[in-house]
Amino acid sequence: VVSSSVGRMEIVTPSSSSFQTTTIPVLISRTVEGKNFQTIIDKPAELKRLNLKRFSKLFLLHLLMLVEDGKADNFMYTEDPTDNTILLHSIDNDHVFVPPFLKGKFGHKKLNMKSVLFCLDQMNERVDPSV
Repeated sequence: VVSSSVGRMEIVTPSSSSFQTTTIPVLISRTVEGKNFQTIIDKPAELKRLNLKRFSKLFLLHLLMLVEDGKADNFMYTEDPTDNTILLHSIDNDHVFVPPFLKGKFGHKKLNMKSVLFCLDQMNERVDPSV
């Protein structure tokens, strides 16, 4: 998924392709440089530095794509030297467009979307208006 931003292309999630060989399905994606988000998930001071515009884009993408496997170690981060914020990069995007609900116990529906983004304090902020 690629989004354009102010006359330049900005990658929010790495582009990937999937294809079927004769026996094994394969997902190929570009390497994302950075550090694993899992290493700072329990550091509140670092989490406050998350870039709200990037967070807003990822939040909307995760919401619309029905991400089922958005755990902390499926994100990389880099630092933006222009404003000292942390930019998140979603990786390992093979569990998307899953059914939104599963049949749970006693016939109740169980929500099938999981993303660490939904647990961060930035969820209390408004989506960046430029997004």
